[in-house]
Amino acid sequence: MHANGEAGGGGLVDEFDVDAELQQALDRLALLAEVTKALGSTLDADEGLRRVCRIVVPQLADWCAMDLLEGGEQLRRVCVTHRDPALLHGLLESCLPVPDEATGPLARVLRGAGPLLLRHAELPVEQNGSTRGWDLLKELDADSAVIAPLRARRRVMGAITLARTTRERPFGEEDLGLAEELSHRIALQADNARLYQAV
Repeated sequence: MHANGEAGGGGLVDEFDVDAELQQALDRLALLAEVTKALGSTLDADEGLRRVCRIVVPQLADWCAMDLLEGGEQLRRVCVTHRDPALLHGLLESCLPVPDEATGPLARVLRGAGPLLLRHAELPVEQNGSTRGWDLLKELDADSAVIAPLRARRRVMGAITLARTTRERPFGEEDLGLAEELSHRIALQADNARLYQAV
């Protein structure tokens, strides 16, 4: 019986692996469908971003931030959602200049890189006066993060930052595709909303 259990055990492990991967794929499709529905239910760009933040936390991330570029020179933080809202005091009101010397991950994404995967050892460790407020990664205790550009009509209009705070469940390479698809849908909605509001 023990031998049969071992022989069957390998098959069961494989079946469990397949089941886990299938469930993960279904969860991602369900998340994208929920985000698409939320974005399609409003013509207000900011409200659409806030709704997405509330969906991805806690389903995908421990916290999420949405930033939009205004006139190419100002970064406006539209929303930040965290599992613990008490940690967000003072992080929502800033309209930040885009410093030419900024080299952090958010600045790189706004200049066209990304999506970027950041693990614990790659997170920025210093902030100075000119870039203070740009990176929430240390302020909100991120352990891993994905930052993806919100790109529409071949221009970057902002960024989404997704972060996890525990080492037991870090973001990996497999999350970049999901983040890219998520950011693409968000950017299309935000761009359409801006066009609608401009009419």
